[in-house]
Amino acid sequence: MAFFSSSAFWFMEGILLCLVLAGISAWAGERGVKMTLWKWLAAGGWIVFASLSIAVTATFLGEGEGTAALRMGAVMGAMVLISAFIILRFLGLTGRE
Repeated sequence: MAFFSSSAFWFMEGILLCLVLAGISAWAGERGVKMTLWKWLAAGGWIVFASLSIAVTATFLGEGEGTAALRMGAVMGAMVLISAFIILRFLGLTGRE
């Protein structure tokens, strides 16, 4: 578990976050969606929410609480998926060809 507190892990996390943001920008550009500041903030908030749901589930697993991890992972996973569809709908990013 020492790897997750090392500088190499956080360096890779930063690279992955940059790739995700570049991917969102490219995806929006291909679909003709103008990403304003509030759309970026909504997308960023969802990314933080999804990351925290993974962190909570992993923390429960690390503490040896398998049942709690399964339940919390299911609840927060459902919330992440539902919120993703709501945000995509709210931002007008669905239904375009």
